[in-house]
Amino acid sequence: MGLRDLDSRLVPRMAAALRDVLDGAEQRRATACELARQRAQALVAAPSTGLLGRLDDRYASRGPLKLLRDVPQLGVLLVAAVFLAGTGAALALSGPEQVRERQLAEQEAELPPTLGPAVGADIDAHFAAARERAVSLSRSDPDQDHLALVSLNKGLTPEETGVLLQESGLEVRRAYLRAPVPGDPEEIEFQTPSDIVTGLEQVFSEIAARKAKEQQDLLGTARTITSGTPAEVEFRELYESDARLAGQEAAAFRTPCACVFALVVEARAAELAELPALPVVRGVEVAPRGAELSRLEVDPLPPTAKGVVPPPSSRTPGS
Repeated sequence: MGLRDLDSRLVPRMAAALRDVLDGAEQRRATACELARQRAQALVAAPSTGLLGRLDDRYASRGPLKLLRDVPQLGVLLVAAVFLAGTGAALALSGPEQVRERQLAEQEAELPPTLGPAVGADIDAHFAAARERAVSLSRSDPDQDHLALVSLNKGLTPEETGVLLQESGLEVRRAYLRAPVPGDPEEIEFQTPSDIVTGLEQVFSEIAARKAKEQQDLLGTARTITSGTPAEVEFRELYESDARLAGQEAAAFRTPCACVFALVVEARAAELAELPALPVVRGVEVAPRGAELSRLEVDPLPPTAKGVVPPPSSRTPGS
């Protein structure tokens, strides 16, 4: 048998077999598609019997769920609406106003809850950082009111304090007083009235009277201590030393002394940022926005402190 005879017999048979295979594949593909469609329909449509059927009859047979089941296009619209609302909210949170609010919140978090440098802190570095915070805050929200601690390079008299406030336009909420005498004089807080000069003059007079009485009380106590043992001698000298200090403080406050060394003021952020330019101002520390004076811890630094903040005295006059 020749090759031509083999071709004439085998090629038609192979062609017929290939056609059968192709026709069967098409049929199998159509059957698979129909089966997949039926399964998908079964998943979407709740069964009429069983637990799912009962749940469907109870919850999806009335109200909004029935509408969504009958008109599935509404579900697509609902999903699209939720997506658009979320996108709008995200865009709103990234808007210029919201970015500014976040920046302000970050700056507020950096502001110290206590005004005044901590023990051991470098004084110049502390005031430099406080000045940078004040400038940054004035740029982001210049019209926002803040409380701030204003530390002075030197003590001011009541009249000088009035001139400073008149020039700067500040509203003083509290003044810190200390007599410029050797030793460890008492630090006095004074809640200032609207007329700062008159208020300071009045409180100076009251402090002078109180210190004079303290001096007499301390001297009286010292006289009751006999100089028998070394401990008694030490105690008597301590009371006599405190009496001398109280007398010096009384003498200072009887005059319009330069006893005002720090102020707590309230002003706009832009005004507070300009205060360090005044020669008499040593530093300005801005409190967090919304801070209340009654809850704010203030530890003012006297003008005599230099370099590093020293630890507090281990004893107070008259203790």
